[in-house]
Amino acid sequence: MADGHLLLGGNSAGFGVTTPMPYLLKLTSAGLADCNFIPYDFTVTDVSITLSEPALATAEGISHFDWALNTENITATGQMVCCPPDVVAGFSQLSTNAFVDNSLNAEGTIWLVNGEVQTVEGNILQYNFLPGVNYLVCLFATNACSSDDFCMEYYITPDGVEEKEAQSLLIAPNPGRDSFTLSGWDGPAVLTVRDVRGVVVLQRAAVLSGSKVTVDLVPGLYMLEITTPKGLALRKLVME
Repeated sequence: MADGHLLLGGNSAGFGVTTPMPYLLKLTSAGLADCNFIPYDFTVTDVSITLSEPALATAEGISHFDWALNTENITATGQMVCCPPDVVAGFSQLSTNAFVDNSLNAEGTIWLVNGEVQTVEGNILQYNFLPGVNYLVCLFATNACSSDDFCMEYYITPDGVEEKEAQSLLIAPNPGRDSFTLSGWDGPAVLTVRDVRGVVVLQRAAVLSGSKVTVDLVPGLYMLEITTPKGLALRKLVME
């Protein structure tokens, strides 16, 4: 090109498409493309072409597939060639009033609670969720070439765990090493253990009060969710 750039044309099934598509790339004289910040500033225009069917001659023992001439109008669009992997939005519950962003390949995120954009610090959403109210928590994640969203309905049972029982829930020892004992409630409970990122690292069903739980966890801080017949209680656990 007059400005020293190169145009490279061809056909590809890449660049996020599932069927072969023609492409036209603008490169510098050194072969650098748009992912190296060379802008799309050239114009692609429609042209009329005349197709003529060539004479098909086949040698003995050779055959060819039947084919038909056709034309197709194509709309040119700009696209980054060096895209990061597609973004995958996701989050998990960190505590009763907090969710942690677990999105993959995201460069930007927006949290919404019941349609209202929330201000967050880091990757954790803190919100005063009220018992007995239905909430829709959504996370929108984007990067240079893709976007994704993840939503979850959230509801806190008004009863919750009775205050007296919630105060009696005990973890011992805490800090612990390879095991700990839970006590202070009636009936079976479901135990969920999350790390500081909100990822579930352990889950046990039908845990009875006084049960010893053996674990294989790396040292650090964990959040325990103990779902008893009367509701959910949260406790922090330190593993040494």
